[in-house]
Amino acid sequence: MKQGFTLIELLVVVLIIGILAAIALPQYQTVVDKSRYTQLMSNVDAMYKAQQVYYMSNGVYAVSFHDLDSGLFPSGYKILASGTGMYGQGDFHIFLGFSGNSRKSSYLYSTDEKAGVGYYVAYKNGARSCWAYPDGAERAQRLCQNMTGKTNPRTDSVTQALIYDF
Repeated sequence: MKQGFTLIELLVVVLIIGILAAIALPQYQTVVDKSRYTQLMSNVDAMYKAQQVYYMSNGVYAVSFHDLDSGLFPSGYKILASGTGMYGQGDFHIFLGFSGNSRKSSYLYSTDEKAGVGYYVAYKNGARSCWAYPDGAERAQRLCQNMTGKTNPRTDSVTQALIYDF
């Protein structure tokens, strides 16, 4: 008598593995996204501290990354020629933000284009928020909800991004 598995037994095993993978994959993706976002926050917070040091020395915030102490920059980032943006490894970017028509830098923001999210920090009050851009859809919204613990965002009128305040 030959010993082995029947086709039904093999199909049941494959079905069970498929169900387990369907449950585990979204959880894995969420953990990876949270890890990437934490790195994004860390990089922006380093630049925020550099801006605070510059402000204490000069009484105004820097309008160019060229003006800041490069020893405080996150590793792997390169400053754009304009000095108002930095491109990091992969899909990470950090930008200086300006209020209205003034040339006074008033906030930092960073994006992770792969996940469709952004991180914003205002200089004046240190307000922080997670931005879920429309191209990131549900994945970006889920990430911002996980990071902030908030479920009721407001909408940015220009970019239509959903904003979750920390």
